[in-house]
Amino acid sequence: MAVRVSGDDVVKILSRYGFIHDTWNGGHHILMHHRDCTHRVVVPRHSILKPGTLRIIFKNAGLTDVYDRLVKDGVRGVLKDG
Repeated sequence: MAVRVSGDDVVKILSRYGFIHDTWNGGHHILMHHRDCTHRVVVPRHSILKPGTLRIIFKNAGLTDVYDRLVKDGVRGVLKDG
């Protein structure tokens, strides 16, 4: 069964891993890592993100292990473990 994750959920998860909100661009959050301001990740503000979009967001953030846990445990599991 596919995990149902919104763009706002992804922003919450990424913020636990050092990403901070930089700006908006249309319907997208643009986040940057607090240690490397040139490392940006774009997250669509959709109510449900498609699995491929979700995978690419976490790959671009360098957090494929977090993506794997997200698929396995869901949003609550990842936010609980942080």
